[in-house]
Amino acid sequence: LDRIGDLVLSLPSIRAIRQRFPDARISVMTRPATQEILDGHPDLDEVIPYHYEKKGRHCFFLGYFRFLREIARRHFDIAFVLHPSVRSHLLPFLAGIPYRIGFNSQLPFLLTKKVPDRRHEGRRHESDYTLDVVRAFGVEAFRNQEGGLPVYPDQMQEILKFFSEAGWKDQDSLIVLHPGASCPSKRWPKERFAELAKKILSEFPHPIVIIGGAEEKKDGEFLKSILGEDVLDLTGRLSLKQLAALLKRADLL
Repeated sequence: LDRIGDLVLSLPSIRAIRQRFPDARISVMTRPATQEILDGHPDLDEVIPYHYEKKGRHCFFLGYFRFLREIARRHFDIAFVLHPSVRSHLLPFLAGIPYRIGFNSQLPFLLTKKVPDRRHEGRRHESDYTLDVVRAFGVEAFRNQEGGLPVYPDQMQEILKFFSEAGWKDQDSLIVLHPGASCPSKRWPKERFAELAKKILSEFPHPIVIIGGAEEKKDGEFLKSILGEDVLDLTGRLSLKQLAALLKRADLL
């Protein structure tokens, strides 16, 4: 699996696989940057990080061959390819996994069962398209299948500690702003977020928390400079699991 969104939207499919094969050993291959999301997940037995980033142990030809051997040694029976790419279709084929199910894109002849890739149509929720892959193997999976990211009490306590340090009590209502995005074309201007936050604070006087990655700290600092003590800037300060706890605690994102 690939980035944070792809991984989270695949969790219902992982839950469906676990329900269908309760005694199976289930592993998920993902990028190291998103591994934390799955560590300790109750539906999984193993998380396999794929270090194909620059200077990673699995980059280039020799690194790919090293990773291929690591996968082949596990003797998997089924591979569900929930995030299609040349790399993710080629790997289970070369590793000799007998059943390989995925979307009909990116070298689909490497799969033993193909699902039409209609995600670009946007007619259904992304997680439901992903569930089509496990349905194709006879795994019973329903729309709105459960399978979110678990939030543990210690992570919630860490979020409450941030509130306490800011002088906040355990608030009844909480609003979260995420002004950043992975590329400029996806970003709403930070000035608009500031205007929105002012309107929220005037009509709904609830605490506002700003979130984002370390690379988005300037956006958080900008909003904090305009809104002052009415907001808590946690940009670049949260782990992925802490972020999940914050969003569970929030009423609105």
